Amino acid sequence: MGKGGAVALIDDGGTKKLVLCRAGQHAYAFIGFMTAATDMGKSGTVVTGRGSVVTPIVEGGAALVVNQPVFLSDTFGEVTETAPVGGARFVLRVGMATSTTQIVLTSDYAVYNPA
Repeated sequence: MGKGGAVALIDDGGTKKLVLCRAGQHAYAFIGFMTAATDMGKSGTVVTGRGSVVTPIVEGGAALVVNQPVFLSDTFGEVTETAPVGGARFVLRVGMATSTTQIVLTSDYAVYNPA
C-alpha cells in the first residue's frame, strides 16, 4: 500500500487489517490515507482526522481542481473528482481539493448505490 493510498480497516476472521479500498469494495470501512508505504494487511499510520490535509493517490495521476469535491475511485487506493456510477458501490466523498495535489479530508458524506 503506497503513501497516500486510501485504506479501510476490515475484520478478517477476528483480525483487524488495513487494506486498500475502492468505491466497489470496502468503501464502507474507509478510514483515511496512508502516511507511508506498507505491505497489505500490515500495520501502518493513517491520517483519519476530519480537516486534515493529505496528498492522496489520484486516479491516472491527474491534477486535482481546487475547490472541487474528491471521491473514492473505482481503482483500489485512489481518488477521483468524478463520482463513480453504475453497479453496487458507495459514492464516498473523501474531501475537497485544496491544491492540484492535496485535499482536506471530509469523509462524512456517502451514498450507497445498489446494483
